[in-house]
Amino acid sequence: MRESKGEKLPLAVDGKSNRGEEEEEEVERAVAVQHLKRRRRRIGCGCGIMLAVILVLAIVCVILAVTVFKVRDPKVTVNSVAVDRFNLHLDLNGLNLEVNVTLDLNLSVKNRNKASFKFGNSTSQLYYRGTNVGEALIPAGKINADETINMNTTVRIDADRLISNGDLIGDVNSGMFPLSTYTRIAGRVNLLNIFKHHAVSSSFCNISIAIRNGTVLDEHCSDSLKF
Repeated sequence: MRESKGEKLPLAVDGKSNRGEEEEEEVERAVAVQHLKRRRRRIGCGCGIMLAVILVLAIVCVILAVTVFKVRDPKVTVNSVAVDRFNLHLDLNGLNLEVNVTLDLNLSVKNRNKASFKFGNSTSQLYYRGTNVGEALIPAGKINADETINMNTTVRIDADRLISNGDLIGDVNSGMFPLSTYTRIAGRVNLLNIFKHHAVSSSFCNISIAIRNGTVLDEHCSDSLKF
């Protein structure tokens, strides 16, 4: 009997060993599952934080775009129109017209953006009752952010264009010579070398000149902007 009992002891030990191994495996599986869950939570938390950061950056960019970096219209202003030369004499008997009229324009262009404004060759044009009678070139240039530049340009009347207008005789007899100036500057606002916005700024002036002495009797200027 003792021998039979002695023979069963190894079986009992083996059973306990198997149960111990199974318990260890279950513990390891449970630990692995918990580790996987924690890892997934960390990944989810990291993705949430990343999305939140991206959302905040997007909101900041939108706010900056509509406030600080909002594209504003460059503004052209005619500060003054001065008569440099004025000789306008019409001889009705001899049908002879003497014209020597030159105007000096003082302009300023203000860039109201937080980015540079680059413009191409532009013009100041002179009109007499709707007829283009002269023009002057404004060289291309660049205006830095929040900068205003001043420029002077001289426009001279072309006699051949002037005499083709039928209102000239009446204005000479009245003693008042009406002229209009139109200045147009076109360019691009360059924001961080990424966004480029096309802009056209213009200014228009009506002036009246006394034929007798060449003085400016009236001057009215306004600016308009077009995108």
